[in-house]
Amino acid sequence: MSSTKLLLVGGVAAVMLAAAPSAGAAGSVYGGTTSRGEAIVLQADKSAATLKSVVIGWRADCSDGNHLSSSGELTATTPTPGFSPGFDDLLMSRNAKGRFAGTQAGGGTSGDDALAITVDVAGKLGRARATGTLRAVVKAIDPATGATAFTCDTGPVRFAAARSPGTIFGGRTSQGEPAVVRVDAKRRMISDVITTWRTSSCTPAASFRFPDAFGNFRVKSTGAFGGAFTYDASFDGTKRHFAYTLSGRVSKTKTTGSLRVTFNDADATGAQTMACDSGGITFKAQTG
Repeated sequence: MSSTKLLLVGGVAAVMLAAAPSAGAAGSVYGGTTSRGEAIVLQADKSAATLKSVVIGWRADCSDGNHLSSSGELTATTPTPGFSPGFDDLLMSRNAKGRFAGTQAGGGTSGDDALAITVDVAGKLGRARATGTLRAVVKAIDPATGATAFTCDTGPVRFAAARSPGTIFGGRTSQGEPAVVRVDAKRRMISDVITTWRTSSCTPAASFRFPDAFGNFRVKSTGAFGGAFTYDASFDGTKRHFAYTLSGRVSKTKTTGSLRVTFNDADATGAQTMACDSGGITFKAQTG
């Protein structure tokens, strides 16, 4: 399990994509992962010919040695003359016969700098599989001089996702992150939960973002699943103890649930150096 700081060093704030409303009926739902270990969810029409929306998360390395992370749901849209697309729109240049390509563009601020953000998503839809690439590029401009302060780039990130109605569910969390749940064919076990969670508070003050995956939860006759579990990691002389609480319910058409994660860091002497909490996170996912 790897961690990423949600905030850039030097007080540069991460940019979160606006959370778009889920698009109507489920249609064709794909859930999977990117080559960077992030969950990804795609929703297409029932014939899997056109993309309707995509829920993504990404981390871009920056030229100043820092990084920027973001996530959100983007809705496939077509250009409207005289109007600019919203920041939660994926402006499509191609979207037919199972092939798609689109761009999300917008801006933000980072300290005193203005940010220009572009995310390109392209891929291919099949009846049982979706593949493609995404790339996010961020350019920070000093408004006083017009000079480029720094740039960030994910580079090309591959993704692969599967569609299996009734067993693979895709959606998003209350933090705007993609969420994928997979149940076995007999609906007795949650094989995988793949998502990303962020800390809501840390002492001392800090912010972290963790792409994560866990599974093997028994499904009760009511559809309920979950439990409490822990995980320990060590790095650079620090011992980190994670504590998870997961609860959910799966039906033939949807999965809902909640997740909370805390972690504590201790140095070589056992003294606590940091304590963080994700706060309560909810998630909703559908299948089709």
